[in-house]
Amino acid sequence: MAMTPAEQIHQRALDRAKAERLQTFRLMSGQYAVRSRKLAPGSFHVVSQDAAGALACDAQCPGYFYRGVCAHTATVERRVARERRSAAS
Repeated sequence: MAMTPAEQIHQRALDRAKAERLQTFRLMSGQYAVRSRKLAPGSFHVVSQDAAGALACDAQCPGYFYRGVCAHTATVERRVARERRSAAS
């Protein structure tokens, strides 16, 4: 089955997050800092996770601003999934 445009954008963000091997740092419950490598090397974007699990990147990320998903949110999504799998085993 073909992916919708939104699914394609989300998959590209996941692929980019994996390829760029972005680093994440837990700031506090539900907040992560993700290093920016392309737009502003050396700086960080803050990704927040709400109680329902939805992720949002700060306003400085143009990818998130325009598409509602970015490599930073995808990186945190991958980290959260890994942590859940570790906790389950």
